[in-house]
Amino acid sequence: KLAYIMPPYWLTAFATTKLKKVIKENSNLVKVFDFKGYKVFDDAQINGGIFIFEKKKKNENSAIEIYEFKY
Repeated sequence: KLAYIMPPYWLTAFATTKLKKVIKENSNLVKVFDFKGYKVFDDAQINGGIFIFEKKKKNENSAIEIYEFKY
């Protein structure tokens, strides 16, 4: 498994098209922790989310668990 803390906009941004293709071909996004605009890091200028990936097995598709935090 691999986890990244990054802004959620990468899921819909055109600039991340190549990244999304590589992820789709090599891994499955299995969990998303969406902080719904809550500033996780005081010094960060962007909102963060946690995205957890697993290495993709041949012809495998998996469901994505989404956790939304409300403050």
